[in-house]
Amino acid sequence: MSGTFALSHRAEVLNLARHHEQQEKREHPLHRIMQIEEKPDSIVIKTTDIHLPHSIGEALRHAYKGSL
Repeated sequence: MSGTFALSHRAEVLNLARHHEQQEKREHPLHRIMQIEEKPDSIVIKTTDIHLPHSIGEALRHAYKGSL
């Protein structure tokens, strides 16, 4: 995620990502967030599978009426 919106709502975005990770781990214990890199102009979330990032992205899109 990049841009001023993601950076100005950093805590909310990360809380939503962590919440989604917890939901996903209930069904798929190995699907988790491995690392969160906070750079000056972006936030990078690294996961153990390919479905969790899409799920997090959809949740963010829905919550903030953005585009994915």
